[in-house]
Amino acid sequence: MTKRGKKARTKWRRLISEQARSGQTVTAFCRERGLCRPYFFAWKKRLREDTAVKFLEVQLTEAAPKAAGDSRVEIRLQNGRSLLVGRGCDAEHVINEMGGAHRCSTCGTPNPGTKSGNWVGDHQPPTAQNPRGGAQVYKPQCLQCSRRQGGQVAAALKKTSKRKPPAQAGEPQPHNCPNGCL
Repeated sequence: MTKRGKKARTKWRRLISEQARSGQTVTAFCRERGLCRPYFFAWKKRLREDTAVKFLEVQLTEAAPKAAGDSRVEIRLQNGRSLLVGRGCDAEHVINEMGGAHRCSTCGTPNPGTKSGNWVGDHQPPTAQNPRGGAQVYKPQCLQCSRRQGGQVAAALKKTSKRKPPAQAGEPQPHNCPNGCL
């Protein structure tokens, strides 16, 4: 990558993080700074693709003998960091470590955007849309992306709940009966 390209990436990564922290809409943020809104979204998408969290299959191998009763597992990340996870591990701790190492899995911002500084755990597919017992991936997500996704999931559920499933054979068909039987 050229020096100019690195500068552009650094500039847009900073601007996208600033916008996420500011609480402003993208339109207001761009207008205030004289930025081109379509460029903002193009760079946001490009940087998200560059920093997308990639999950790898975990393979357990025999390790050096451990102390009796030690059931911890070490997860080594590509950036050289590792997580030591034991029985009863706090999911919030793990998601905060992942967010610190890999940023928001949706927009790539390094800032969780919460008052506590904790990342929001993002279940994929969303729990409300996941069939009972279906597999899910748990990723770090900033507050802004979590709220946006929550609204999208709620709208999708509302849309599907308005649709009535087709009647099964032998079931009474809905009709406009003056007696109000159905």
